[in-house]
Formats: sequence, C-alpha cells, structure tokens
Amino acid sequence: MRQGALDANWGQRKWDLLEAYLADFSVLNSDNLLCSTWARVRNESVRKGRQMSAADAWIAATALVLSAPLVTNNPKDYCHLGSLQLVSAAA
Repeated sequence: MRQGALDANWGQRKWDLLEAYLADFSVLNSDNLLCSTWARVRNESVRKGRQMSAADAWIAATALVLSAPLVTNNPKDYCHLGSLQLVSAAA
C-alpha cells in the first residue's frame, strides 16, 4: 500500500490517512515455522508445475501458519495449494 502511495505521489494528507489506517494492523515477522511453510509452498508449486512468485508464497504461507483463509481476487494464483482455504468473489 505504501508503495502504491509513493508511486501515485500522494500528498501528506492522504499519506497520513494511510498511516492511520495501517496502524490498526499487526505486522508479523518471519520465524522458523513461517520460513519452513514458505519453502513447502514453493516446493508444492514446483512439483505441481506451477510457478509462484516469492511474494505470493509468503502470502500463502502466512495464511497457512495463521490457519486463516486467504482472501484474493486472483484465486488462480493459489488454487493448486491443497491445504489453503481461499475466499474470492472471482472464484
């Protein structure tokens, strides 16, 4: 989100609104479990003949570690992962 704001050259007022919005969210740092899950996600993707970006694998791994559904408008990027629960209006 911050990258998009920088790319759009947002002014201070909009930037402050974004920062206030983001303050309500927690940032999770990687740990051994998340890193191992990321590696398994990448491995499963390769075994199934699917290319998955490192960023998409981090998103999927985080959802798996948190036992949370992954909400996406791009379910095709994740549907090959058997243990991942997807929520999408595009599905």
